[in-house]
Amino acid sequence: MKKTSSPLLIAFIGFLVVGMLTPPEAKAAGCSDMNLQRLAAEFNYFDNGHAESSDPPPGVAVYQKMVFVPDGCDTLYVIMSGTGDAHVGAAHWFSCKLDSAFCRPELSPATDTPGWIALQRHGEFDDFHENGIHYTWCTAVKPGIPAVAIRMARDLWSDGGTVYFSGSHFYVDASYTGGGCVVAQPTEDPLSSLAAGAAARSSESTRSLIFHRPGVSTTPAPLPLPPALPAPPEVPLLPLR
Repeated sequence: MKKTSSPLLIAFIGFLVVGMLTPPEAKAAGCSDMNLQRLAAEFNYFDNGHAESSDPPPGVAVYQKMVFVPDGCDTLYVIMSGTGDAHVGAAHWFSCKLDSAFCRPELSPATDTPGWIALQRHGEFDDFHENGIHYTWCTAVKPGIPAVAIRMARDLWSDGGTVYFSGSHFYVDASYTGGGCVVAQPTEDPLSSLAAGAAARSSESTRSLIFHRPGVSTTPAPLPLPPALPAPPEVPLLPLR
């Protein structure tokens, strides 16, 4: 009697074979419908010391990673958090690069240096110990395997200061946004509009309560007349002589 394999067994064996032959990069789901793909989640500078720099840009690398960006993704998010320590009034400057291009190449008012952002500074000559630093860059990306790098430097103006970074976490995410990371358009402050509308409605309601209550006349009452003066006393007529 000829035996046949179970369809479920055949499917299970096929699944195992495909899973073993498929490279890890190919198993990543593509970006669609605004879902978010976490491509990397790592930590550093806990029991292995800290990153430090006494130099202005380009400073030192604090994170480097080759990431696989799945099909359909057009926006990359590079996120870091950690503990900062600065001496002699130095400021923490950070930059993010995707391959050889800055994630954000624009000028920041605090640094006046393309691609670099100032994230922490205290006084001109002060030490600023153990304070949290958190930042996210977003940039347009294409599917592939780009290199992500974060660098830290001391600012251009402090004299002899050093900056430190420890207890750090790094994440790289990707999504589809239909155009990549783009500049936000200026909009009217919604709180100002809401406050103005609320004030107008409140003023109208007050007027309605005062001048338009049902059953109450809005015509001002006439002023009362002054009291009548008493009649003058009668003077008797004297007889004529």
